[in-house]
Amino acid sequence: MCWQTVEQQSNPALAIASAVRRQCKKKQTIIMRTHLKFLFALLIVFLSLYSCKDEPQVKYRLKNFKSILLHFDELDYGNYPNTTPIVLNYNSQYSNKITIQYNDLNQITNTLGGLSVTAAATNTETVCLSNDVVDKIQYSENYIMTENEYPYKTYSDTTKYIFKDGKLIERIIIQNNPSYILDYTYQYSENRIIETLNGILQTSLIYFSNNNVTKFECFKYNNSKEIIYKTEIIYSDYDQSNNLLKGYNYIHGAFYNAFSTNNYQKKEVNTYSCSNNQYTQISTSSISINYNIDSNNIPDLFEYETY
Repeated sequence: MCWQTVEQQSNPALAIASAVRRQCKKKQTIIMRTHLKFLFALLIVFLSLYSCKDEPQVKYRLKNFKSILLHFDELDYGNYPNTTPIVLNYNSQYSNKITIQYNDLNQITNTLGGLSVTAAATNTETVCLSNDVVDKIQYSENYIMTENEYPYKTYSDTTKYIFKDGKLIERIIIQNNPSYILDYTYQYSENRIIETLNGILQTSLIYFSNNNVTKFECFKYNNSKEIIYKTEIIYSDYDQSNNLLKGYNYIHGAFYNAFSTNNYQKKEVNTYSCSNNQYTQISTSSISINYNIDSNNIPDLFEYETY
């Protein structure tokens, strides 16, 4: 029941006006409450964005890493166009790590250590891992170029890496002795990358699962463009730790590992010969990698600093 004053009872117009005012006040109250809720929601969003912006983003700069993470194609098939695997000699002086140097822009300029021709050899048939190898890295607007300088050799190899949106799309290898150019391009699909040489030969298939490489299939051809060798590299037992080599395809020997977000604990390498489209296994080998993970979720395979 709605109670009315004496004036409202004697004056219907006054009663109607009073009722209208009450309704307007109710609507105004509802509108104000709605606006306040909206403004409060906006304030929450603004504060969350502001706090995210102010929160410092931790970045890790790699100082060195264990060379057990590297894989060199030369040890599988030799230097192109040769197909004889290169012999890896043991070097007791090698530190078993690759050291990284940077410029003022935090770009890698040199890597110290890697695959080298041995002092006793006058060709590339015998190699070892050496602390004396220097790979120089230069940056251009459209590409990254590396120059591999080996001790005991009078020439160097140059590789140009072209990236787009953080993905490797082309790799051009220029070797001086013997002189040749290899132009590799990369086509991406959801779970696979296809590597093609000089726009003709399919030289590698790279398979992914959960942003990590699970298998590489690498093919070698003869002059008749027939497959004569295949290497199969299988990575497994991934954990959730951070791979600090991610994206560094241009570090010599880290090409394969640089595609993965996390770290594997087992690698298996199988090699095959091929004749009349039939594969015969030549060799198989595997390694297991053990490591500890620190509070930043990074294995002790890497030495790093924050900036």
